[in-house]
Amino acid sequence: MYCGDGGVSAGATFVLVEKYSARAFWGQVQKYRATITECIPMMIRTLMVQPPSANDRQHRLREVMFYLNLSEQEKDAFCERFGVRLLTSYGMTETIVGIIGDRPGDKRRWPSIGRAGFCYEAEIRDDHNRPLPAGEIGEICIKGVPGKTIFKEYFLNPKATAKVLEADGWLHTGDTGYRDEEGFFYFVDRRCNMIKRGGENVSCVELENIIATHPKIQDIVVVGIKDSIRDEAIKAFVVLNEGETLSEEEFFRFCEQNMAKFKVPSYLEIRKDLPRNCSGKIIRKNLK
Repeated sequence: MYCGDGGVSAGATFVLVEKYSARAFWGQVQKYRATITECIPMMIRTLMVQPPSANDRQHRLREVMFYLNLSEQEKDAFCERFGVRLLTSYGMTETIVGIIGDRPGDKRRWPSIGRAGFCYEAEIRDDHNRPLPAGEIGEICIKGVPGKTIFKEYFLNPKATAKVLEADGWLHTGDTGYRDEEGFFYFVDRRCNMIKRGGENVSCVELENIIATHPKIQDIVVVGIKDSIRDEAIKAFVVLNEGETLSEEEFFRFCEQNMAKFKVPSYLEIRKDLPRNCSGKIIRKNLK
């Protein structure tokens, strides 16, 4: 809710619907004459599998803010079909969205998550909390004002607060990424989602973006499971588009053709849906 306060304070109308529905989405956009909205990748994918309609572009929506884990193919197809612009916006529970993101009117650089937002600083740091130069992967760290532009503290948990928030306002996000020479940041993965496989670090997000391009797959999540030989094995959980079937042979062949051999999942499970929390995020721990 606080993410919409800026628009309200500027005189905009904020519309909050009870529940997301792909079938009802564009009707709601038209009804309330929305000009800006926010979507997670699951919403974008379910909107794309709806039957094409003459009303696909009959709306006033100018820009859609979205959050990570979307392939370039999906981005381009969505923009072309619905005639909107997608703006990346990076944030977390301890912040608001837009601490890093695409600024309206600014140039974009896919697959960058954008540049540091207004009133924020951003750096990539190593395991010793030292800033890293452009091109090197480390932890994404954000500087804001505790209690104003980032969270003040974890409730009654000073130890947890001290672990991620420095006294001068630098917040350790726990996410890995890198930046380029012009200050554009690139998200790699959440540290807790990196899979350790035979001495290699494998990004779940990277694999999910590749697998999501399969025309039969509507939703995908990749997790690491215990493996006595290679630390962790890779398991993919997929939800298929309505009416589709997918054999293991076809799935693994697709993966082998599109990613390095050590990144190919060892296991596949096809499900009707994926476990999500109230904000639509996939609950990975329920799949391990």
